[in-house]
Amino acid sequence: MARKIIQRIFVDRMDYGDLVLYLASSDKGAIKVGIRMAGDEDPLSFFARFFPQTALIRSAKHNTSLGSAIKLALEGRPLPNSICLDVDFTPFQHRAYQCICSIPYGHTMTYGEVAKAMGLPGAARAVGQAMRVNPLPIIFP
Repeated sequence: MARKIIQRIFVDRMDYGDLVLYLASSDKGAIKVGIRMAGDEDPLSFFARFFPQTALIRSAKHNTSLGSAIKLALEGRPLPNSICLDVDFTPFQHRAYQCICSIPYGHTMTYGEVAKAMGLPGAARAVGQAMRVNPLPIIFP
């Protein structure tokens, strides 16, 4: 599925302990989170490789909601149901991410267990592929 072109994306950087988190949101909601263990790359240059045809604007204000949700997730607290997203998922990805969000904090499931919970016991590799392209890994861990 082709990604729609967004005219402008607001980007920012958030430091949390040893993590560097790069945040990207549109006027409609969260688009992408990048995670690094260290580094001092500017968020404009970080996201330029992902969105080469889009105007990137540095803005903490437009990423407040995403940053707050990430901080909650990193603290092991529940995410608000009201976080707005501006991402395109396939129906399968949507189901996989919903299932993954239901895993209690501190617990894990294999891709095979997630596929089985989705009612698709033979889809472990597809779950793995959905997670590989997950644009919001803190939101959909």
